[in-house]
Amino acid sequence: MAKVRVYELAKELGVESKTVLSMLKDMGEFVRSASSTVEAPVERRLKEKLASEPPPVKKTTTKKAAAKTAEAAPAAKTAEAAPAATVPAPVEVPAEAPLATAPSAPCTGPAALSVSSLVVGAAVPGIVPLVLGRVHELVPGDPEGQRAAWSVTTMAFALGQAGAAYGFSFLYARGGDYLPLFSLAAACLVLALAVDLAARVAAPRPI
Repeated sequence: MAKVRVYELAKELGVESKTVLSMLKDMGEFVRSASSTVEAPVERRLKEKLASEPPPVKKTTTKKAAAKTAEAAPAAKTAEAAPAATVPAPVEVPAEAPLATAPSAPCTGPAALSVSSLVVGAAVPGIVPLVLGRVHELVPGDPEGQRAAWSVTTMAFALGQAGAAYGFSFLYARGGDYLPLFSLAAACLVLALAVDLAARVAAPRPI
């Protein structure tokens, strides 16, 4: 049968190793330290003795603990003698009325912005074949003239995009409303249509 060490036996019995060493010495067993082993019969006799004669519990009241208790007693008396601090009643702050929000304009709603984005997104790639076809109509049968006209229209388109981007950004930053932007864009479309019709009228008709 395996031998058990003193500290393991003390842990099993719920006492200190010093208590087990003292009881073993009283029983006539020679053990040096808590790491020493104990035979099974000795272990059984120790458990029987511990069950019949439990070791006395020593009161370990140190000087420091007594001093702390003596210091805490006057402090407790002072705390009892001091009047309780008066806690001011909470001041109720009236709730602020919610700010009225102005109704959004129809042109700034999600539906209007979605339609605008769809139209503008379709116009950017669609404008290229339209302008190219119009250049061929205005300058028929002249590849050199068509190439020169296409260069001019390409440059005008790039400058127009840059100018419109900066101009519309400036107007929106100053006013914060999309209605002037939509109105100006509609006016530009009408102006482009008028210029195209004027160019069509002024162009020489083939004989």
